[in-house]
Amino acid sequence: MILRFLGPFFCTLFAATGAYAQASDMPLLEENFAYPAGALADVSGGQWKSARGESAIAARDGGVSIPGEAAAENYLTRAFAAAPAGSAIEATFRLRFDPGAGESAAAGEAGVFFQFTSADGKQRRGRIALRLAADGTARLGVTSRASGDVTWADQELAPAEDHTVRLRYDGVVGRTSLWINPSAATGDTPPAAESTDAGAVAPARVSLQQSARPGAPDLRLADLVVRNASSGAVGGAAVAASASPEAAKPAAPGVTPPPADRFHVFLLIGQSNMAGRGVPEPEDLVSDPRILARQLDGRWVVARDPLHWDKPHAAGVGPGLSFARELLRSLPADASIGLIPAAFGGTGIAWWQKNYDGPQRWSHGETYYRHALAAARAAAAQGRLAGILWNQGENDQGRARADGGESYRRQLHALIRDLRADLAAPDLPFVAATLGPWHAEKAQVFNATVLALPNDVPHTAVVDTLAADVVGRLANKPGDPAHYDTPSNRLLGRLYARELLPLLSR
Repeated sequence: MILRFLGPFFCTLFAATGAYAQASDMPLLEENFAYPAGALADVSGGQWKSARGESAIAARDGGVSIPGEAAAENYLTRAFAAAPAGSAIEATFRLRFDPGAGESAAAGEAGVFFQFTSADGKQRRGRIALRLAADGTARLGVTSRASGDVTWADQELAPAEDHTVRLRYDGVVGRTSLWINPSAATGDTPPAAESTDAGAVAPARVSLQQSARPGAPDLRLADLVVRNASSGAVGGAAVAASASPEAAKPAAPGVTPPPADRFHVFLLIGQSNMAGRGVPEPEDLVSDPRILARQLDGRWVVARDPLHWDKPHAAGVGPGLSFARELLRSLPADASIGLIPAAFGGTGIAWWQKNYDGPQRWSHGETYYRHALAAARAAAAQGRLAGILWNQGENDQGRARADGGESYRRQLHALIRDLRADLAAPDLPFVAATLGPWHAEKAQVFNATVLALPNDVPHTAVVDTLAADVVGRLANKPGDPAHYDTPSNRLLGRLYARELLPLLSR
């Protein structure tokens, strides 16, 4: 009787103090797909149910695989906790698409792969689709209802890279909004694409869909979270942390670099194989006080993998640390090395141009070129800027085949010229690398373009990944044809040091 009497009082107290409001911020659904490998409808214990047809959507390795083109459209749904009346629903997840399918399939719409549905699963709203381009990249788009009426975002997405996606559906007005790789509350950032349909519904389920359209790629989706977007937890800390470089790594104690004449500083730029996707092993966690890494706030810390913060959920072992360890063997005993991590996975060389003004940027708004330039300038004030390491091209090999490598050659030369001019270092060493040997057949034109660099541009060198003494020692991660495995990253770093050393002595 006493509890029954005091119940309303406690509810009022909780609401007044914010405790009740905090409870409303809890996710409506958290799905990490931690099921045994197999068809999702079979291994999820009834959580995911078939809504149309036989589905090949499967759980595997902490994610869900949505295979490419199906014989007929089919989809699965899962219910989430009821949302307050009149609220908007928001889903966040990580998405990757398979580069092999994108390069071999005809360009075109690959169709809807995720959506919200009504309680009975029949009315689908707040839908997101993926469309392939001829060069293997893709774009995302949204539609509030009709799958043939998609509003496409401007951003190009690279294959074989995780992309953070945020999808919001407002069931009152029927509006669907999309953010790609967001870094802060969506209320502060315009959506990448938006669509509205008058036939709004109250969503009660999420749905994964397998497309029957020609050329559909294989997709992987992980870390799905559904929230009430009106709760004040818009976007949620988990999404911001996964996309924001400022939140990527815990703060480490800063150290004072050695005198400038003994501090050799190197800029590390390119895409994911420079940032590193290798799985750290015990030897990768051993630090050397003579190798420092620059942080976003300008501090220097003792370097440890992962060096980069482009995509914290994916960042791992790259070539940077092994490059520094190998180079130190040839420098005076009192020398130290400073590494400037500035690579970003999935980037095309066009996005690294000085004059680039498109939407592909760091989450805090800087272009990749401006971010790298500012960091290099700041580091050069504390040491001797001694070189640039560049590893990039998976996102451009298709373009190179299309035009004989001419556009890549032109843009690579412009990048080197602009960096040297803006850093007031006309002879600054620059070392690039060809693509991993498993790319050899498709990357012939691209690799030939890169190998010509030392003949075209002074004070440059190239790591030839197809050289006789290394080709059999470089390998991709199992099941990940875009990225080097951990031992190969270490070897790649040593090869960078081998190629750069002669440039330092000139």
